[in-house]
Amino acid sequence: MDDRAYWMYKVSRLEPLYLGKVEVFLEAAQMDARNKQLAEIKCPCRDCKNFMLFPLAELSTVRGHLVHRGFMDDYTCWTKHGENKNNNVTDDQVDGDDLRTVEDDTFDDDYGCNLDEMLRHAAPLVQEQARGGLDNLDGLKRASEDLLYDKTMGCHDKFTLLHSVLELLKLKAKNGWSDKSFTDLLVLLRDVLPKPNKLPCNTYRAKKLIAPLALDVQKIHACPNHCILYRKEYEQYDRCPVCKRSRYKRHDDREDEDDSAEVEDTATNARKKRKIPAMVMWYLPVIARLKRLFSNPRDSELMSWHFEQARNKTDELLRHPSDASQWRKIDTIHPRFGEEARNVRFALSTDGMNPFGDMSSSHSTWPVVLSILNIPSWLCMKRKYLMLSILIQGPK
Repeated sequence: MDDRAYWMYKVSRLEPLYLGKVEVFLEAAQMDARNKQLAEIKCPCRDCKNFMLFPLAELSTVRGHLVHRGFMDDYTCWTKHGENKNNNVTDDQVDGDDLRTVEDDTFDDDYGCNLDEMLRHAAPLVQEQARGGLDNLDGLKRASEDLLYDKTMGCHDKFTLLHSVLELLKLKAKNGWSDKSFTDLLVLLRDVLPKPNKLPCNTYRAKKLIAPLALDVQKIHACPNHCILYRKEYEQYDRCPVCKRSRYKRHDDREDEDDSAEVEDTATNARKKRKIPAMVMWYLPVIARLKRLFSNPRDSELMSWHFEQARNKTDELLRHPSDASQWRKIDTIHPRFGEEARNVRFALSTDGMNPFGDMSSSHSTWPVVLSILNIPSWLCMKRKYLMLSILIQGPK
């Protein structure tokens, strides 16, 4: 690869060498976008920093940004335009970009800054949710357009209210901040930023802002001895029919008697609703997450990848679970299921873990994770496509 650290950052942006290399970059970016079937490319100038998208028909705008502003710092490897950090390609090798490199970069864990695309895909699903509705969706769209503070005070176009809150919540989740510490941070940032600003004042309001995009979580009561789940025919039970353990935590004898009573008055029913379940299983509905996945055109196309690669396969090598004899056996036993390429194939995994990181503690919480086998093998273990479907709380 040519010395990009030299021509991108040390050569005058008016010299023919720089101008010629900018054209090479634009050709590479344009070809990468076409390979990924995208209508836009990211601008890597000092101000846009790969956050702003421009249509392919407006390459002159990106060219103008790079000539007037220069490239963003430390972007000698064009990771957002088809290259991979572990296997950089030269300017002459753009035509031969490895498919794995292209797709691995396209479907990375970051949601990027294309909020318009995200809202467009999520809109039909948000309208289905009774707690979302059109009002919340309109509020979400306004938040994606309103700047965090006045542009005359120097607010960049990318720092909209929604983008800023999403970035902050992403940091909160990544670093394990508590709600209290996150509220303290928001209070400090509100004081630091120019006034007036629209930053939420606490964690509750920050989460409420993105509530229309949130997915449902169900709490299902369970027997402490793992005999049954209190759902379907057991939903109204107060005791486990197998081991006779109480469904709720008991604090005194009177409450225990209430558990076994068959007829209770209104006051007792109200007290019963306040009881704490002895054990809870958290269930994250899979269908709702699959709807979000299929609402994205690129992800929807990926769900039939296994079918296309199996049809075009010319050898007997085992590169993907779809190449295995067990996969073909399932298709033979259930032909109607195998005929539809988009039918989802899951791999389920679970194991106990100590969420507190204390080796001296015997606490064990069990997550149940689903990985999607329809998609390429280099993507199915990425965090974006791993689904936490069940969380069984400890301590046992």
